[in-house]
Amino acid sequence: YGENPGGGRPGGLLVFDVELYSVQRGPRPPETPADVAAPPADAAVTSSGLASKVIKAGVGTRKPQAFSTVTVDYTGWTTDGQLFDSSVLRGRPATFGLNQVIKGW
Repeated sequence: YGENPGGGRPGGLLVFDVELYSVQRGPRPPETPADVAAPPADAAVTSSGLASKVIKAGVGTRKPQAFSTVTVDYTGWTTDGQLFDSSVLRGRPATFGLNQVIKGW
């Protein structure tokens, strides 16, 4: 990559020749839930104000702990219904430690 003054970044001009072989339709975005503007009436609310609702209960017997690493599919919306992130749209679940995300995640 030429001289390397940036410790790993290319130091010179790079040229790529790319040939596109196919294009595949990506996954459809999940439908925006009707109740994203406020917690649903049947949500459980903690003393800190965190509201949650189990949409589909799991069938396993193992439960993650505070420092567990989990693999999940998720989609997040703002309260005005805008999708802001989705592992579903990326086509692969996300893996992370529960101690690396916001409380209640």
